[in-house]
Amino acid sequence: MATPISGVHRAIDIRVRPALPCGFCPTSAAESCEIAARLLALIVAVYMMIVISVIVHFIDMSKSSTGLSAIPLEVVETLARLGTRLRACRIERGFSLRDMAGRMFCSINTYRALEAGKPTGSVGNLCNALWLLGQLDGIDRLAAVPAALAGARSGRRKSGRTRAGHELDF
Repeated sequence: MATPISGVHRAIDIRVRPALPCGFCPTSAAESCEIAARLLALIVAVYMMIVISVIVHFIDMSKSSTGLSAIPLEVVETLARLGTRLRACRIERGFSLRDMAGRMFCSINTYRALEAGKPTGSVGNLCNALWLLGQLDGIDRLAAVPAALAGARSGRRKSGRTRAGHELDF
């Protein structure tokens, strides 16, 4: 037989049935409190694990950006000048940002970062932009090989395979 609960629950007419002994349900108020305390401890432990993982994630992200803050001022200034020259070449040739990004197969923001001189741009994108603007030949002067090493062979042995002719040469 169901009995009504007093107070707020009476307004929505919730009725409580007496529990049948099934072996899983608590039989006393003390057991109910113990189960509630264990459940609360489990919830707090899961919450703390989530908080710790979020903190670790942000610490890892900040470590990756510390490399950018260690870039010398001369490098930052050189990248800015290079970006300015890229922009001037692009405008001189009548290309819009969208044109250059489309020709490079990258996003507008990626190309914009090159022109802004941001150190996060890849060397591949930079060389692609220089090639599109007809300026790639100047890249060989960046880190010239000393004359003594220019004709020297490496000490490594080559594989036993011979090079097939020009059919594989792109």
